[in-house]
Amino acid sequence: MKNLSALLLALFVLGFVSCAKEDNPSGTTTPVTPGTSEEPYFEYKINSSTAVHVDCSAIKFEATSGGSSVVLVVASSASTKSTFTFAFYGASAALDTVKTGTHPLLEYSSFTSPTTAIPMHLSVKVPQTTGGTDYFYSLAPSEATHKHTIKSITKAGVENGKRIYWVEGEYSCKGQQLPGTNTATISGKYRFKLLAMQ
Repeated sequence: MKNLSALLLALFVLGFVSCAKEDNPSGTTTPVTPGTSEEPYFEYKINSSTAVHVDCSAIKFEATSGGSSVVLVVASSASTKSTFTFAFYGASAALDTVKTGTHPLLEYSSFTSPTTAIPMHLSVKVPQTTGGTDYFYSLAPSEATHKHTIKSITKAGVENGKRIYWVEGEYSCKGQQLPGTNTATISGKYRFKLLAMQ
């Protein structure tokens, strides 16, 4: 039974987030036009710097299991060298119960060995210089203003047998530059397309 669960989860993970248009009856991947409302993206800024926007065409998505019911997505950008992790429920019945509002904001951990799989959590790793390696890593919230807020969860159609969800949110967190002790506020917003088992 455990092996069957692992197999089902592995099959699910192969197509859970994508850059396809929302309405796609043929099941094929259709590129979206940058700047449209149907495209996944994330953005960030460090302190009061100008926000860096990473659209669908520049995002690489990877995934791993955080357990039997939670999937961890890693959205990274080669050009900006920024990385976001987002954990969500892998079944539509569980996603249907998720409310908008405040959700977990965590200390960043590497994709290869995630230390936690709390559903609907967000963590980030972003460079101070776009495309550089002077990274700030998100820390667990330390102030009331440091929050991860899901603004909307929109249930859409079905793609390749999976239920489509669009999740949009915003965040503000404390980041620490490693190596070193410099800290900064990292903030921004995102829009992800999730595909969940029905």
